[in-house]
Amino acid sequence: MRLTDRQIRVGVGLAILALAGCFVALIVTGTVESRAYFRKFGPPLPARPYPMGAVTFSCALLLVEAFVLWRMLIAAWSTLRVRALVACAASFVAALVVGMNLMHAPPRVSYHFLWLLCVTALTLITFLVSAGNLVVERLAHDRGSG
Repeated sequence: MRLTDRQIRVGVGLAILALAGCFVALIVTGTVESRAYFRKFGPPLPARPYPMGAVTFSCALLLVEAFVLWRMLIAAWSTLRVRALVACAASFVAALVVGMNLMHAPPRVSYHFLWLLCVTALTLITFLVSAGNLVVERLAHDRGSG
């Protein structure tokens, strides 16, 4: 079963919409103060400015990660299940690295960690669906030739 052009366009559109939602959520988390900071140092005296540089860097990092993942999944160097498995392993390792520094990190780092966990879950689902499709095709081929 092949995907039609319309199904591919809808999938890409939904992915772009989800990425735009991620950017909005990341920008909003830049305004959230860290509770651990308040417990340790008390409330801030002056209002702190919005961390524009850090949030911009986080958005750029998210965009680079999405681009690398997209290029990895559409590349032609192997089958989809192998590419999805490699992407899942890479995003899982990145989530582990980010997760190690999560305890007293600002909310944008926690959001990045959740983004990586979602990417890991989606690439794992892609791998499982692709592998299941291969099993179904082989079973259908074996029944048809017997």
